[in-house]
Parts: sequence; structure tokens; C-alpha cells
Amino acid sequence: MKIQLFKGSLYRNNYFYQLQDYLKRRREKNLRFKIIRELIKKKTSLIDVCGGCGWLKDHLDPSIEYTVADASEEFGKFCKGKDISFIKLNCRNLNIIKKKFDYTVMIISLYQFKKNLNKVIKDLKKISKKKIIIVEEILPIKEIGRIRYIRKKILDYLCTTKYCKENYDYFSFSEFKILMKKNKFKLIKKFIHNNILVGIHEIKSR
Repeated sequence: MKIQLFKGSLYRNNYFYQLQDYLKRRREKNLRFKIIRELIKKKTSLIDVCGGCGWLKDHLDPSIEYTVADASEEFGKFCKGKDISFIKLNCRNLNIIKKKFDYTVMIISLYQFKKNLNKVIKDLKKISKKKIIIVEEILPIKEIGRIRYIRKKILDYLCTTKYCKENYDYFSFSEFKILMKKNKFKLIKKFIHNNILVGIHEIKSR
């Protein structure tokens, strides 16, 4: 029997995820969390869709009611150990979440749902009271050919689980821009030099 020691390990082990995240981003590894922090008001509720081990919580004001939604059972155990509210679900189906949150955030995860984008964004709107904030890392123009191919193959192996069977490329700038415009998100380009774009959708009160 072949032992696939590292297959799917990014979504099974918090420490392995943190290591590869640091090796990839170094000093900028917390930028995505700082972006969210600046956009969230105190004494509100927030759901972090595909939030992993709840890394965002360390960057938020303690008055914010924080919840993680993720498919990884191992990440769920880690969250519960840190007393973080956790909802275990495949994020392609957010309909089982009946509660609404002031803010819904998705951090460098939407690209993994390229076959279900319309449904996922529609579902994000259903569970949001005030705003949806999407932070995405975009594909560097210079990363083409063999480098891009090798990176994708490595990530395919490290990310493959029963709920994540295919790893997609990050959005290109034009892909993300079109997607945000189509779904009535305001596109923030402030962090484009870090290969990061932010989309914000405000929920209109009825």
C-alpha cells in the first residue's frame, strides 16, 4: 500500500499550513488579515468562510463575534481548542447556515470555487447583513510557463482532499475585475503591488 504522507496536508495540519504560508509570503503573511481588520467595525459579528484555523481572529478586536466556516475536520478541532466558534461544511453549500452575520469575509479562497462562483457569491450574500469582503491573491503576470505549471502540480498534491479534488490557479487581474463588476462589488486596488485585490459588496437595507 502506497503511503501518501503529504497529500492533502495543507488542509490537515495547521503548523504545516503556517510553514508553507511563511515560506511563500514572509513579511507579508499577515497583510490579508490586516486588510480585513481595517474594514471591520467593533462590536459586530463576522463569519470567516474557508477560514481554516481561525488565523484572522488574532488580528481582530476582541469585541467582534467571530465564526469560522470550513470543510476541514482537523481545522475544526484546532478552532474548538482555541474556543473559536466553528461550522463544519463544504463551502460550496452555505445554505445550511441559517444565521446572518454583519460581515462575511473570504480570504484567498474564492479562486478554489471557479466552477461554482455564481452560487458561492449568491450564498455569501444570503448570510450577510452589512458587507461581504473578498480578499484575493492574483496571479503574477511574470509567473508563466513551467514555473506556473510546477507550482500548480505541487499545490494540487498538497491540497487534495475529499472536499477539494482540484486546485485552481489564482484569478488574473482581469478575471477578478470582471467577476467583481458582474456581482456589484467595489474593487479596491490599493494592494495591487502585493498582488492582492479586494472586493467589497455592501448589502442594501430593505
